[in-house]
Amino acid sequence: MFNGAARSDHGKLTMVMPEAMYTATRLKAELLGVLDDVARSGTPVTVTKHGRPIARIVPFDDGAALAGSVTFHVSDDELVAPLGETWDAEPGAS
Repeated sequence: MFNGAARSDHGKLTMVMPEAMYTATRLKAELLGVLDDVARSGTPVTVTKHGRPIARIVPFDDGAALAGSVTFHVSDDELVAPLGETWDAEPGAS
């Protein structure tokens, strides 16, 4: 039985599934199955303890690829060049 909400988006029906909630005790017993369900369905799970939300399990998202996302503002030589300052890497060592 579907207990979520449905909304119309320009003639398309969008189903909004309610987020599942598990007590910490129940989650402990069913964790592997819950992880499989979250990965398969993409629906987050809220974990409660004493009736209060304490954590959320969400599907893994690789996000945007990082390749090409870094901008270098200095050359490699400038990055590793000595600063001309003297410092002690191990203060207090004799």
